[in-house]
Amino acid sequence: MKTYQSFSRLFFSIFLLAWAVLTTIPAMAGDLVVTRYFSGLWDQPKQESQGIILQIIDQEVDGNPKAVAYWFTYGDDLETAWYLAVGHVDGDRVVMQLHTAHGVGFMEDAAPEVQPVEPVGELVLSFRNCNHGMATYSWGADEADGGEFEISKLASLYNSRCSGGISDNTP
Repeated sequence: MKTYQSFSRLFFSIFLLAWAVLTTIPAMAGDLVVTRYFSGLWDQPKQESQGIILQIIDQEVDGNPKAVAYWFTYGDDLETAWYLAVGHVDGDRVVMQLHTAHGVGFMEDAAPEVQPVEPVGELVLSFRNCNHGMATYSWGADEADGGEFEISKLASLYNSRCSGGISDNTP
């Protein structure tokens, strides 16, 4: 009789443990959310010496975090080219308007009448996890004029631990 009671208790304990684990799986396997810990240096592993510096910054009025990115790449002339992107976080994506600057010389003095920055397209970063994603870009109004490339995390903020969950934004 004692063996039967011990077996019943063991079975009941295992059942409760399994139920507790199974009911917490949806909480552990939530949707990926871009948080401040996605800030850092993102490499383009399939392109030479190119990448993106991403910063997740203050929240907009609607509560979505803003994002700023600096994309360093090369132009058709094989010279370095930098683009600035500004936008917002949308779940596991960062959607940004892409800008370029032109007509300013090296270390040229600031001049209020000079407006060298202009929008040129769109940059969207979509993430699989805290360390890997895809970048999609388009130039001008024609979305067919663009492309995509892989990105991988090269460097993070000091002492940061990305989980991909909304709790990363909790102080």
